[in-house]
Amino acid sequence: MTFKREYLALPKPIAAQYATPSGVVCVQVIVPDGLPHLALLQGLMATLTDANAWQGDDTDRAALAAIWQNAYTLTDWEGCDDMGSGYQNHQTLWYRFANVYIGNPIATTITATNIWGHWCFQSPAANGDAAYIDCNMLPGNYRARLSYTKAASAGKISINLSNETTLYTEFLFVDLDMYASTNQVNQLAVVDFEITEEVQRCYFIQSGKNASSSGYNSFLTVLDITRTDV
Repeated sequence: MTFKREYLALPKPIAAQYATPSGVVCVQVIVPDGLPHLALLQGLMATLTDANAWQGDDTDRAALAAIWQNAYTLTDWEGCDDMGSGYQNHQTLWYRFANVYIGNPIATTITATNIWGHWCFQSPAANGDAAYIDCNMLPGNYRARLSYTKAASAGKISINLSNETTLYTEFLFVDLDMYASTNQVNQLAVVDFEITEEVQRCYFIQSGKNASSSGYNSFLTVLDITRTDV
């Protein structure tokens, strides 16, 4: 058996097409967990100036390299999530990566009905279960979006942000009832809030259940937090 190998023909970039950047847009790049996978990101960056890459001739590659350099040196990075200090204007907190400190480990259910392909829960679940995810956020106004699944065995969840030094706490959700007689996937709870101190952790606490619920499960997927006053 033989295969015909086809390549997508891409035009060479022309240096004159690209203006010197006057600003920057922050993006989140996600690569698989583990240091070896960082080579994927390294390869993406290196291809711009690789002498063996398809991106044009020496002049084109030099121009592209200059654009990257100018974008870095001319940009006020303080306006880009203050990345140097670790504080960010956007947090994507996947519950599957939460650190459990009360209760059983987090289990994952893979399902095509969820837009993210999965939901997670401490298994088996009990009232008072708790987990946290590290996050660093400065004082300001934010909007939080929680993706979760309602179910007959679901309980109530309380979520808060905390300053581990002063014990300052801001609750995003208090006793959010996730019970439903049948599964309701892709539920979204949204809240606008303000924090007045720096915070370092987000806590997920099982805080009871609906009288009709058969359990204390928290079928969570992701908590997305975006700053709204910048």
